[in-house]
Amino acid sequence: MTGSVEVGCWGWPEQTGISPPLLAQPVTDAAARQLLGDFRPLIGPLDPPPRAVSADPHLLAEASRGLPPGPAQAEAIAARLRRRGKALVWGPAEPIGSLAELEEVNAARGASSVDMLRADPDIVAWMQVGSWWHCGWKVRALRRMPTAAAAGPARRGAIWRLRADLAFWSGVRRAATPREWAWLTGSYVVFTYHRLAGEGRRDQDQIDISPRRFGAQLRMLRLLGYRPLTIEELLCFHTEPGMPLGRRRYLVTSDDGFEDNKGPLEHHRGSEPVLFVPTAAIGAAATWAAGEHVLRWDELAAMHSVGVTIGSHGRRHASLPLLDTERLVDELSGSRADLMAHLPGRADAIAYPHGHHDARTLRAVAEAGYRVGFTTSPGRNGAGTHLLCLRRVGIWRRDRLPLFLWKALTGEYAPGQSRTEGAGWVTAVRRARRRDRPPRHDAAA
Repeated sequence: MTGSVEVGCWGWPEQTGISPPLLAQPVTDAAARQLLGDFRPLIGPLDPPPRAVSADPHLLAEASRGLPPGPAQAEAIAARLRRRGKALVWGPAEPIGSLAELEEVNAARGASSVDMLRADPDIVAWMQVGSWWHCGWKVRALRRMPTAAAAGPARRGAIWRLRADLAFWSGVRRAATPREWAWLTGSYVVFTYHRLAGEGRRDQDQIDISPRRFGAQLRMLRLLGYRPLTIEELLCFHTEPGMPLGRRRYLVTSDDGFEDNKGPLEHHRGSEPVLFVPTAAIGAAATWAAGEHVLRWDELAAMHSVGVTIGSHGRRHASLPLLDTERLVDELSGSRADLMAHLPGRADAIAYPHGHHDARTLRAVAEAGYRVGFTTSPGRNGAGTHLLCLRRVGIWRRDRLPLFLWKALTGEYAPGQSRTEGAGWVTAVRRARRRDRPPRHDAAA
């Protein structure tokens, strides 16, 4: 196995219909699906989780240094190797014969994962123990219930997966201290705005809300005890293990730097807003938004001076994954240099134009010096959400206060407002149960 790293996993019983990964296939973050469902980030735990890692003994000794023995050690070793950019391939699977064995294995992995984090907290985003917020609110509710009552009978693959997940988190909860559990399950929501003009144009239903409604939304957050979050506090939460975040934290962001943002964001500067601007379009017309005007540098400086954080939105609002290397570097490093040249302080945060990002983009973002990257994928962010894959939920013009509150609580769009692939756990379980039901017969037949 010279020069290669092979990752073995657990195999599912045949009746579940779940197939192990193909042998010698590359291990990629984009392949993660089983554990994370609709809210998986680009960087996250492997699916299925590693059972064993085979590689050069010297490489393994280095990757395992300081890690305690335990069922989750292989996953922690694989996480360290992936963080270093080491290529992994799938090896053979070890079969599991029964549901009881599956639950026992996963409960032991959950408890052992806490030990791994105590030894190396930096791998939290690469392990299942960091994935509490990589699913929808329904699954999180099930995780807080007794395993047997929550999962029901084990007839289909989706049920087995759910039982494995619930057993894993029961193991984590038993092993974690209250402070560790609060860190792993703590979260915050990030709101995304664009225009704050309230012109009511039919072609801008999703990007333009009125300053009055914007203010009403922020006032409701204050009345409900929500507290704004700064980029610095966000970084501390993700990088300092056990850092208490507190409940009901939020971050307000706005993309594109349109002129109509200036007054509302300055007026509500106490909410610590972050404005992302395409630096090559400063003071010009936004070609991607029907010619709307972008703020000038002097206006951005005035906003920055009163507490509005200015971040990067690239230079030309280009889709970053589509660019060649030279243009990608210019969009990222060039935009950061523009910000640091015109505004005091660091430029640590970027929002990906159109939300588009891939593994190559994330490597370039890190090399350019950014520490925080925002997508447009919905969901809440926890300690295990990778800092370059942070989620945001968009606020639309027709969002009344009840719907805005839903987004604040869940970080998710309302059913029907934003369609997903329907691959989440609860959806899969519901479909499996429908297949198991006997056909209904018309009484008149």
